[in-house]
Amino acid sequence: MASAISRGTCKSDTIADLYNSVRARTLEIVAPLEIEDYVIQTAEFMSPPRWHIGHTSWFFETVLQKYQTGYQTYSEDFLFFFNSYYEGFGARIERPKRGTRSRPTVAETRKYRAHVDDLMLQFIDTISGRDDAQPILSIIRLGLEHEMQHQELLVYDIKHLLCDQFDAPMKTAPRSVETVSGMAEIEGGLFELGVPGWARARASSA
Repeated sequence: MASAISRGTCKSDTIADLYNSVRARTLEIVAPLEIEDYVIQTAEFMSPPRWHIGHTSWFFETVLQKYQTGYQTYSEDFLFFFNSYYEGFGARIERPKRGTRSRPTVAETRKYRAHVDDLMLQFIDTISGRDDAQPILSIIRLGLEHEMQHQELLVYDIKHLLCDQFDAPMKTAPRSVETVSGMAEIEGGLFELGVPGWARARASSA
């Protein structure tokens, strides 16, 4: 997803729009999954979808913890389970073990995500009047870029966990219409390869 905000126009209203868009896109990616798909970990190098949607919310909770006066942590267990490699924020579960627990449930993780979203949008509305507004907005923007990165990882991980669940359709290989033996002589010059006319159409639209 391409960001619509340049560094010089990092305003709270556009940040709120981007926040809603990015956060919604993550849920769109996982929408077709069955509930069982959210929690399994099919390799040490991948993470379950449940962990992705929780971890990207964990990032924004750390923003609330630092900048929202009187903020109360949602759950210490969630801080542990959804942390990644950020040891400065406390203990974390090891990556290969992210799919070894059935708790928090997917429903609880979604509830946590909605909770963080509600508080973040309220918080964004108050940022413009703060002396430290710009660094806060920059951190939120960083969090959104972080979530877009996880959207890519999420797609890769979903492909991995589903890759052996379904038989991919196999098309019959095309039959050769000519038999060539020995060396083929080709005159020098410029040649157009690929779909006929594709290169010309691409050039005219550039």
